[in-house]
Amino acid sequence: MYQLKKIFLLPVFLACQLLGFSQDYWQQRVDHNIEAELNPTTHTVSARQVIHYFNNSPDTLHYIYLHIWPNAYKNDHTAFSEQLLRNNRLDFYFSKEEDRGYINRLQFAVNNELLEWQEDSLHQDFGKLILLNPLAPGEAVQIVNSFQVKLPLLFSRSGHKNGFYAITQWYPKPAVYDAQGWHPMPYLDQGEFYNEFGNYRVRLTVPRGFQIAATGQRDLGSGSDKEVVQFSQDNCTDFAWFVSKDFFLQQDTVQLASGKIIKLESAVLKQNESYWENSLAYLKRAITTRSSWLGDYPYSTMTIVDGYHGPGAGGMEYPTITVLNQLRDQQELDLTIAHETGHNWFALSIANNERKSPWLDEGLNRFYDNRYKKQFYPDGTAAGFPANRFPDNVSLALIHGLESIHAAQSPALPSEELTSTNYGLMVYEKTALQLEQLEQQLGADRFDELMRTYVKKHLYRHADSSDWATSFALSTPFPSDESLLTVSERKLKPVFLFSSRQADKFQYLGIGPAIGYNHYDGLQVGAFLHNYQLPLSRFRFLLAPTYGTSSKKLGGIGHISQHWFSPNREKRNALSVREWVLGASMMKVTMDAFQAGTTDLQFSVLKLAPYLRLNFANPSALSKKESFLQFTSYFFREEFLKTRQVIDGTDTSFVDEINPVNRNLQQLRFFHANHRRLYPYSLDGRIEVGNTFSRLSFTAQYFLNYPKPEGGGVQVRFFAGKFITHGATTVEKQLTNSRYYLNMTGANGFEDYTYSNYFAGRNEFTGWKSQQLMMRDGGFKVRTDLLSSKVGRSDNWLTALNLTADIPANLNPLSKLPVKIPMKLFMDIGTYAGAWEEDQEDGRFLMDAGLQLSLFRNLVNLYIPIVNSKVFRNYHQSTLGEKRFWKTISFSIDIQNLSAKKWLMTQ
Repeated sequence: MYQLKKIFLLPVFLACQLLGFSQDYWQQRVDHNIEAELNPTTHTVSARQVIHYFNNSPDTLHYIYLHIWPNAYKNDHTAFSEQLLRNNRLDFYFSKEEDRGYINRLQFAVNNELLEWQEDSLHQDFGKLILLNPLAPGEAVQIVNSFQVKLPLLFSRSGHKNGFYAITQWYPKPAVYDAQGWHPMPYLDQGEFYNEFGNYRVRLTVPRGFQIAATGQRDLGSGSDKEVVQFSQDNCTDFAWFVSKDFFLQQDTVQLASGKIIKLESAVLKQNESYWENSLAYLKRAITTRSSWLGDYPYSTMTIVDGYHGPGAGGMEYPTITVLNQLRDQQELDLTIAHETGHNWFALSIANNERKSPWLDEGLNRFYDNRYKKQFYPDGTAAGFPANRFPDNVSLALIHGLESIHAAQSPALPSEELTSTNYGLMVYEKTALQLEQLEQQLGADRFDELMRTYVKKHLYRHADSSDWATSFALSTPFPSDESLLTVSERKLKPVFLFSSRQADKFQYLGIGPAIGYNHYDGLQVGAFLHNYQLPLSRFRFLLAPTYGTSSKKLGGIGHISQHWFSPNREKRNALSVREWVLGASMMKVTMDAFQAGTTDLQFSVLKLAPYLRLNFANPSALSKKESFLQFTSYFFREEFLKTRQVIDGTDTSFVDEINPVNRNLQQLRFFHANHRRLYPYSLDGRIEVGNTFSRLSFTAQYFLNYPKPEGGGVQVRFFAGKFITHGATTVEKQLTNSRYYLNMTGANGFEDYTYSNYFAGRNEFTGWKSQQLMMRDGGFKVRTDLLSSKVGRSDNWLTALNLTADIPANLNPLSKLPVKIPMKLFMDIGTYAGAWEEDQEDGRFLMDAGLQLSLFRNLVNLYIPIVNSKVFRNYHQSTLGEKRFWKTISFSIDIQNLSAKKWLMTQ
């Protein structure tokens, strides 16, 4: 072992001049010599490493930052684990300890003297290596190290799965030191790398029978009971290798127009040979086309690997090699090979800081993906509905959609500041589309000339956004935050169902059939009219008039809203209003019927509910929180039965007729929720005021995840309510207010006093439709509607606790069915003011428990009671009659819980 001294900067200076570099530019160089052996039995890699670190900077270095990224998989206290949670992945957080990974047995030495290692105070996967002697400009140091890596399951890029090994980001690696200083960074799943260039010589050992694919030139090795292969590659930023017993290796070559010959290799899992039979042909085409556009492929080898790199499809690139994740479709395979090969120009041979400016890699590469697709798959856009209702590039409509709700982020942001949706749409797609606009402005020939110049000038060096902008002589920031949509004056255009295809030219009016059903209207048929398209307009409406085939009445629903957004997004805090919404909902349905003799009356309800809603901002775009304050005025015109006495001489008769009644209700609601996947919660407080009462309620929900990657858990719901009668309590007020009283048992359709829930038979008291309830107040799953006073009803106060526990799939007998039907256990316990009166005989606390079947992602829930309080059992025995077990089963239809915002946050 030795330390290199006095390596002067003159050769580096001359090389920079020849390549057109600025005299002020410099970059470090890090060479690696590594010997490593894989033990598949223990999923470990044992290695010895020699790092040659060349200090080409003008600064004296006293320490070197090192990345030891296998420690990102060590526990759930890493930046990697936290990011997965933010992106709604629980697999790593709830993984077993034996399925995680780490790096240990680190021993760094110079001239046989051990160096001090200082782990970062916040991150376990990088730290400082304190040098024995300061490393002056122009000097180099040789650091010897031994280490062991425990490979995790394949959660992200590195690990093992089904006998396949992806050994990436696996060795201690110096962080980049450039003119801005050190760039230590924790490993992230969303967010890639920034590495120093150097020369690699790596000797790999695996058990006999295993095959290796790796970065660089394969030099055949030898061995008795083991396979030993050496790989070498100059001027690259990383080294990755992949191992499997099931690899089928194929080689070929491709000659570029310049005469340069590239050696090609594919490592295909044997069970996928038929899917990959054209893979080397695709690789040849990818290299030759990219070389014609950008200049010759920068290395002499390229390998594609069939395997795994983590959840999802696609691939992951490393110098001269890429791994693709179980692709089957031939077009997708071709396009993915082209994309991953393209990284050898962007981010690999031109090493930008991908964590800081991911667009400079992914966005540029996506631009050439689009060009490749247009050339070889000109008819690749799917024909027919619904593809013909979107732009040829569907991402364009999605980008417009995010922009229209002010949820789009700048494509120039660092990767860790972007939501997963914005990372995919803005960094990749929007940047590529803006490059297409630039290409149109400059002309394709001029654009290609400038891009080739950029590549040639910055080959095997670090580049940043300013370098790219300088190459194109851009005076404005790129990529831009400006919308891609240019709208002058759009024409109204009717369309069947919907469209967002030419959003710059047309404001579409979607028209289509509307179908509904309830017990009284029967089948409802009609049409809907709306203006929802991407991007969303500030003014939005949906109107759906219908005709009831049984009631012979017109009805329907409607909603209109006007939206305003805060202009100062950068200055928002938790008290800032992000969006103001002024709107109104409308509804007219038949909600009851009366038939006696020749009398056949249908009773309708007309609802108008104007509202003002303030959606509060999140300080961070990564937050899953949602908060709003909403004031709603409800106006109703309801029809009820009225029996009128008619006196005709000496004859007296009674006439049943419709009596319209007007009422109103004012509601102030505050809602706050965190829609994260791990322990989500919500808080919902309401103040409701009518002419004769005030009603205060608070509902809190919290989900306790099972410690299992597959999900499931316990939903905890707490409710507390207070009812206040205005003035003295009279019989008339009691009758008027009864539908608003606090309910322990399931609220029925009549008690849905805002008509916010869908009921198949809103006011039925017999048959299966009478067994529907709504989740409100006490949330019990039993109904006692046939009593003159429902069990647990209160005109004072009420509180309840509801628990719902998922039954794991391996214990769910319904899991054997072809249709997934989740089964749960529920238990409700509660008390109310009346239970504490002296003459109360039913006990101070009520409870019920049983089984719950959840269908259509919890939109329909079926409740089967098993255990009930005595008062409920007595009610069932005395009131329900024969076959009472089936009559105790209840259900809810919870369409009102659908939320586009919640869905977007949980993606």
